[in-house]
Amino acid sequence: MIIDMKKRLIVTAAVMALALSGCGSGPNLDDVSRDMEAEYMAGALLKYDKNNDDVLDYDRSVLKATPTPEPTRTPAVTAAPASSAASQNPSDPESVKDNSQASLVSPQKVYALDQIDIKMMSSETGHTYGSADAAISAHTGKELLIVHFRIKNNSSAKQKVNLMKKSLQYTLIADGETAGSPLMTILQNDLQYFKEKMAPGRSSEAVLIFEVDKKQKMQNISIQVTDGKMTGEIAVH
Repeated sequence: MIIDMKKRLIVTAAVMALALSGCGSGPNLDDVSRDMEAEYMAGALLKYDKNNDDVLDYDRSVLKATPTPEPTRTPAVTAAPASSAASQNPSDPESVKDNSQASLVSPQKVYALDQIDIKMMSSETGHTYGSADAAISAHTGKELLIVHFRIKNNSSAKQKVNLMKKSLQYTLIADGETAGSPLMTILQNDLQYFKEKMAPGRSSEAVLIFEVDKKQKMQNISIQVTDGKMTGEIAVH
């Protein structure tokens, strides 16, 4: 008797709770739906009671599972083709190389000496160069590349030629790759530090000396000379 009374109280409480919830802001239910919800709540409360042997049966068709939300799909990002990106990249090595080649000028413009002609004459390789007072020797596994120049005053007046004052920079290029810079020497005829008063029609010789690896194949050789603003190229043969 006590158990039946307990069941009735629980069911009554569930029904009252459902009736009160109907007065709230939720959707209105008809009498049939309200009865079904009451049965479900009463059964849910009583099924955990160990003294309950006759759990209320109810119509489970009123229960609808909460739909599982579909995951949001992020649109796939298609990467731009590498060739296209490279063509639009101003820092691409190939484009920089093309630009540098296009900016080369005549070496005479870089030297900017009126009626003074500086011309590459010949080149040779060897282990030493110079005199007893100023001799240069290559290190082990290296050799010297000596490039000979002729400097001529083509004007009818004496001219002072001072290449050291111009602070020019030279770079040896072999097969399109940088192969080194000329050695700093105390030779009187070093082209980097050439300084002389030249009579009309007079010619003088000068050299640039590079130290290169013996195993390196020196082909398609040239020397680039720059004043920091313009760059000229001298073919070496």
